Amino acid sequence: MSPTGAEVVRADPAFRRRFLGVVLLLAAAGAAALVALHFHLEATRELARDDPARAIEHMLWLLEVVSAVTAASLILFGLYGVRLAARVYRAQRYPLAEQRVLRDTPVTIGRAAQRRALAIGATSTLLIAAGIVFPYAINRIVGQLTEVEKKLHPAGTRAAPPATRRGRGY
Repeated sequence: MSPTGAEVVRADPAFRRRFLGVVLLLAAAGAAALVALHFHLEATRELARDDPARAIEHMLWLLEVVSAVTAASLILFGLYGVRLAARVYRAQRYPLAEQRVLRDTPVTIGRAAQRRALAIGATSTLLIAAGIVFPYAINRIVGQLTEVEKKLHPAGTRAAPPATRRGRGY
């Protein structure tokens, strides 16, 4: 019990360590993905000097990969939130009885727990919607840019690419 008499779920140190490990692992994976993306962009810049059409195809492929990973992450996190919200709403308790927490958390019960569940569910639904809409929006933008490029440079009229500066490309 807390000093005010409300029930408190105590933090689980083992869960906290495991959670920190997962966060560090994800951060390392994200850093590795950024390094890999940098090398792909450098390779694409080199490819653009020799074959601009293939370089554009490569950039579109990179955009599709980044878009898919982002969408999958948003959807999975949103699904987890919807599942948690449904369980909290039914139990009318947050955190759930079997739920481990990172820090000491006062227990919310009844209507207050259901309101919290609705907030978690609404936020999670927005994440899922963003995960669905994001790839569609990227695809639509790329399609519009491709159409503009085709209008500006009909087949066979593309001028030679300008000489690029050495360095970081900006």
